[in-house]
Amino acid sequence: MTPLVVRPEPQNQALCQALAEAGHRPLACPLLSFDEGAELALLPEQLATLGQGDYVIAVSVPAVTFADNALKRLGLAWPACGYVAVGEATGRALAAVGGVRYTNPAVPAKREVGDVGADAAMLTSDKLYH
Repeated sequence: MTPLVVRPEPQNQALCQALAEAGHRPLACPLLSFDEGAELALLPEQLATLGQGDYVIAVSVPAVTFADNALKRLGLAWPACGYVAVGEATGRALAAVGGVRYTNPAVPAKREVGDVGADAAMLTSDKLYH
């Protein structure tokens, strides 16, 4: 089999290697790359406004990594607020950056792809579990 692997690096290379070791002929074609956004400089100021009833919603491992590196460069810690991780890998990344406790949104049994209303409803505080 020849799979086309479109994951961003470095995950693309790792997946291609694993596929090749399993006897496949993968084609590497990373469609995305992650770079620090201009808004990263605003992160400490934005985080400082958060309190006990507020949440940080982390959507990717690179986002957590960029944020954590920026905070460490400034000698700052993650704020004492709630954290929601979208995906298990993102949750593990949050936990690894200094014991940040997080919740994962409950996933409904069935929903339509791209149903923005359903996505937003999943993130209401009464739908989260610890």
